[in-house]
Amino acid sequence: MSYIYLHDYIYLTMKPRTAYIIIIVSLSICVIILISLLLFSSRDWEIAFKQPINFEATGQFGDYFGGVIGTLISLAALIFLFINLIEQRASFKKERFETRYFEMIKFHKENVSDLVFTTKDRNQKGKEELIIRNEGKKVFKVIDFDFIELFKELSPLFKKYEEEEIYVVSYLKDLKENSQLKERKINFKNYAKIDIVFSILLTGLSSQDRDTLSKVFDGRYKPNLYETAIALAALKPKKESFFWRDWKSKSKEFLDHLTKESIDEVNIYSEEDFEAFTAKIYRKLFDSIYQSTIKFDKYYGGHQFRLGHYFRNIFQTLNYINDNSDLSHEEKQENINLLKAQLSTFEQKLIFYYSVSFYGRKWELEMPKEPSKETEPSKRLITLYDFLENIPNDVIFKDEIIVSHYYPEMNLENKAEIEENISGSKIA
Repeated sequence: MSYIYLHDYIYLTMKPRTAYIIIIVSLSICVIILISLLLFSSRDWEIAFKQPINFEATGQFGDYFGGVIGTLISLAALIFLFINLIEQRASFKKERFETRYFEMIKFHKENVSDLVFTTKDRNQKGKEELIIRNEGKKVFKVIDFDFIELFKELSPLFKKYEEEEIYVVSYLKDLKENSQLKERKINFKNYAKIDIVFSILLTGLSSQDRDTLSKVFDGRYKPNLYETAIALAALKPKKESFFWRDWKSKSKEFLDHLTKESIDEVNIYSEEDFEAFTAKIYRKLFDSIYQSTIKFDKYYGGHQFRLGHYFRNIFQTLNYINDNSDLSHEEKQENINLLKAQLSTFEQKLIFYYSVSFYGRKWELEMPKEPSKETEPSKRLITLYDFLENIPNDVIFKDEIIVSHYYPEMNLENKAEIEENISGSKIA
């Protein structure tokens, strides 16, 4: 095998750095052997080969070659063995990394394929019950629709409050000290609204779920605000309920006329208080059609059992790639692109809501338990890898939810087109 072919074989089957080490060591040994032979010949070649064989001289040659050159060859073999062990270890680490990563991708696919969300409705006459079964990626579209619906339904409530009236003073102070949030010019009123809406949607509105939500919101938002938001969300019955038509026709009008004074009167300390409050609103909504206690299945039943492990797996996968010191940024990006390729537009939207909510702010926006501190640049999982770049149009809901306000350095897929539209509207 010629030197050129040897060079190509070593270079193509090993890492470049290791390949060149082997080539340099091999050439160095060859040069040392050649020099040694020449040095020996200058002294003994004539004696050894131009006259009858002098066994004493040739014996010296053999001893020299065996002692010095043989030692060099043994040393080279040891170096090659050491390099081979390093290569095997690196290959094993790479194989183990890839195996685990593809298991995570597989687990993600299984999470999605196992999703089932069955909803019920009634026909136009309101008598026959219809069952609608959503599976796999279709579930994300339904949940996204519910988020937008709840976001609109609670808008009248949030319009009546300034951010200082929404937040607990100490928490708002921490947020304003967070230099990252300050640089991104995040609207803290919408920041709270997305958090509260998504948390309700994710957790649900059973008695136990409401206790969980209160613990999540406590210390961050003022009780009257979040208790009222929970209570108003709980007014919405499931579509198969006979209450649905009345709620659909009259709830918007009621919520639009909801006064700040009536909200400030809310004091929900127990399940009885909650039931009394919802009954009071229903009597106002529906002209005393219903009795004092209203029992029905809540429309927003929660998705924690569907989506909890889904979000945890994505977070662990991103961290697994990001924390791997053996990969360059380009290699990390390639691996994460493989994960992004599995995500539908509606999945990315839900991940965005999650990342802005209390549950997912640790992905980039806030340090866990230290909201006043910004996340280290090397830990900003969404911006680092343009993880939500495929969300279309940048705007999710009118002009209230704009993705680039939260992740301005992320390269949205249609960023140039968006910026052109924005500049064009300014000129107009």
